[in-house]
Amino acid sequence: MARDLDAGRLLIPDPVTVTLHTRNADGVEASQTVLYVQEQAEDRNVATTSPAITEATDTRFHLWAIELNGTVPLKGFKIEKADGSFYTIVRVERLAHGRRFRCHCKKDRPT
Repeated sequence: MARDLDAGRLLIPDPVTVTLHTRNADGVEASQTVLYVQEQAEDRNVATTSPAITEATDTRFHLWAIELNGTVPLKGFKIEKADGSFYTIVRVERLAHGRRFRCHCKKDRPT
């Protein structure tokens, strides 16, 4: 019996559904709904003490590759929450051998 290594997403406490807004090399924009997303507030102490981190972020979104239909989240893409707030991805970490992406995001401020 094969193990389902992606089943962990079903066990996330209080998962959220978000919309990922992407842009390809030609500037064409697209969006897709992403289920089973884990949202975590960014720890300010960790975010500002590492010399490798140049920009503090507000929150992290964990996106599972199986829910992305082949899309890989990149710096500059936007994540929209159900309340209409937008976050810009400033850094992405690939976790679990590419099965999950940790997106460090900065909340877009209203203009």
